[in-house]
Amino acid sequence: AETGGVAKGAAKGAVGVGEDVTLGAVWPDDSDDLWIWRDGYLVPSTLELGSAADSLSLASKKRSLRAMPSMFDASGLVVQQHFASSLDGTKVPFFVIMRE
Repeated sequence: AETGGVAKGAAKGAVGVGEDVTLGAVWPDDSDDLWIWRDGYLVPSTLELGSAADSLSLASKKRSLRAMPSMFDASGLVVQQHFASSLDGTKVPFFVIMRE
């Protein structure tokens, strides 16, 4: 199976494998503020406030507003994305969560 995603030691603020980030304008007519929603296999759902004026880098200044509690200790765990090939050649993604 092929592997993919952000490698270990990736740039600070990079979106990790198995993590989703969604951006939305707070008030597009009057501000550069953005809602940043993050969640993933090892990251609890989090709402942050950032600014497009600072940069769209996820490592830029942002403020955490709310977060769901962690359901388990994710330290020492990693997520890997792999792809399996179906009979017709379609690549089907799947994720593996394991210890480092």
